[in-house]
Amino acid sequence: MLTERIVRDDPATRCHMGGCDCHKQNKNVHCPVHNDTSPSLSVSTKDNGRGILLNCHAGCSFDDLLRHFRPRVTPEMAPSRSQGIKKTTSVTWSELKAAKGWNMSERTANSLGIYNSDYYGRPCVEFYYYKNNKHIATRLRIALDGDKFRWKETKPNLALNAALYGQQGGSRSSALLCEGESDVVTVWDAIGSHGEHSAFGLPGVGVWNEEYLCEFFQSYKKIYVWVEPDIGGTKMINNIRNSQLRHKCELVFLNEYAVDWKTYLRLEAMVNRMLPQGKPVDGETNNTDVTKGATFDINSIITRTRN
Repeated sequence: MLTERIVRDDPATRCHMGGCDCHKQNKNVHCPVHNDTSPSLSVSTKDNGRGILLNCHAGCSFDDLLRHFRPRVTPEMAPSRSQGIKKTTSVTWSELKAAKGWNMSERTANSLGIYNSDYYGRPCVEFYYYKNNKHIATRLRIALDGDKFRWKETKPNLALNAALYGQQGGSRSSALLCEGESDVVTVWDAIGSHGEHSAFGLPGVGVWNEEYLCEFFQSYKKIYVWVEPDIGGTKMINNIRNSQLRHKCELVFLNEYAVDWKTYLRLEAMVNRMLPQGKPVDGETNNTDVTKGATFDINSIITRTRN
């Protein structure tokens, strides 16, 4: 974790010029991002020492400052309280890229607000959330599997603030809505961030704000909804079932079968007749979430649409 002491002890923030106040307690230090001959970087702690405030009065961004200081943070500097995260938990951009089969370069990822970072001294990947071209939140991918995500500092109220990842991409007449940052990056990797469709991701299907999403997608003529073959896909469909956006939606299954909402309802009714009470036939996995109102199995839908 970056601390005020790390910043003040950094060789790039202090000089040995007579009369300079950069070495004095509570005084500004030299900014390491630009050629700072007169100390312009103010640094202080917040939240009882659990956070840090950096402000370059010459205008250098907070993100650029963090990228300079991150290499100075070592595992030994990390706090002993790790919020239940295993010491082996970590992931880098290269590891995530290899696991997902992406071709995107790290430089391109950085231009889209994706960076290598650290979480309690362990490597992680951070994804920036934007609204109106302003960075308003950061989500951390701390592992490839299992307990994978954390919000940086305090979890933002995304349902009211920015419920979708990917707003740094281009705006088109049609959109692809999926679950999570990785799916959005997969689309960008395949067709580019300014490709034929805009790609947006919910940070979990539990983050669904009807009023916000209806306003956000008002100008879009069509929304392609990426349906995962698991419980998340079931929840996504149930969100759309009760949404005013459903007339714009076409559901895209992983076998590249796309159907509009009315056609989907007919398929769902067919599967419900074949699989009473959501019970799968032999050889199919039941991912039904009955408590969320699902009466079908996503895998069953996919299997039937292939035939």
